[in-house]
Amino acid sequence: MDEIVIMDLIDKKIALLTTIASTSMLWWVSATVFCATILGGIWRYREHIESAPFKRSLGFLLYFFFGSVVLYGLLVTVMTLIEFLDVRMLLSMIGAPANLFDAEFLWILLGVPVGTSSFVIFFLVWHHMWKSFGAGANALERRPVPGAGALN
Repeated sequence: MDEIVIMDLIDKKIALLTTIASTSMLWWVSATVFCATILGGIWRYREHIESAPFKRSLGFLLYFFFGSVVLYGLLVTVMTLIEFLDVRMLLSMIGAPANLFDAEFLWILLGVPVGTSSFVIFFLVWHHMWKSFGAGANALERRPVPGAGALN
């Protein structure tokens, strides 16, 4: 491949990295606020939801939603890793150090999974809330810890 073409490809891949970084930050902030709002609303109106006819549909819909947010984070991580390996290969083709852009890619390769972990937590909180529906009116209230004695 011609060196000018390779340099153009590297430039486009670095521009893609910038886009990934910007959209990942926007995704994390907006999805975090949205997930927290959903869980807060469910917590506040749990008595109404427990007896609602749409409870089962809501449960499956929210499992799908929280799961898809986690899946999005995983896919962005995989795509960034592929681009990272492509840039390293292109740099070595023109004789430049292959690790020239490692720091930029590694920050995203570390940041997106860390951000995705917050959505795994949202997913687990939803799972706990969903399982507690139907376990009684006070299922989401504070429960005594077995063996805690005077701490309860």
